[in-house]
Amino acid sequence: MKQPQFCLTFFEIRDNINVAQDVDGRAHRANCQSVHASINSQTLGPERFNTQKRDAMKSVFLFSVIIFAIAMPVRAELTPEDLDRIRLIIKEEIAPLKADIEALKIDVARLEGRVSGIEKQIALLTNVVYGLIALIVVAIGIPAWRGKRDRDQERKIEELTREIETLKQQRIVNP
Repeated sequence: MKQPQFCLTFFEIRDNINVAQDVDGRAHRANCQSVHASINSQTLGPERFNTQKRDAMKSVFLFSVIIFAIAMPVRAELTPEDLDRIRLIIKEEIAPLKADIEALKIDVARLEGRVSGIEKQIALLTNVVYGLIALIVVAIGIPAWRGKRDRDQERKIEELTREIETLKQQRIVNP
């Protein structure tokens, strides 16, 4: 299949320009229009774009085939030797982690012991605080209660004293 020509050659354009220079103005305009028409039809025609699309699709297809051909060995299965190597590497990597985990377990156990000791101390201090609060309430409450009782008794004594005074005065006045 013949490839479409995308542009005029230098010689074709030169020949068209020379003809245009030799002829009067009308021929010149007609020739220029024909040159422009031929350039436009050859460079901007739909065949040009379809060809470019087709070429681009071919390139993409070939590129995809090459990528898949390169990637095919990746889908291969692991051999038993590969699996053994992987297991050995994992064991080597896990050994230090196991030691770290054991050290962390010991540290956590020690911290749990300290925390339980601190909890016991907090419980003891809480009980002491409750006892002190009760002692303060008793120390303040008893004198307040006694003070109220004493005031009540003093009022009664004063009333009785006034009554005695009034009775004495009545007896003195009425012998």
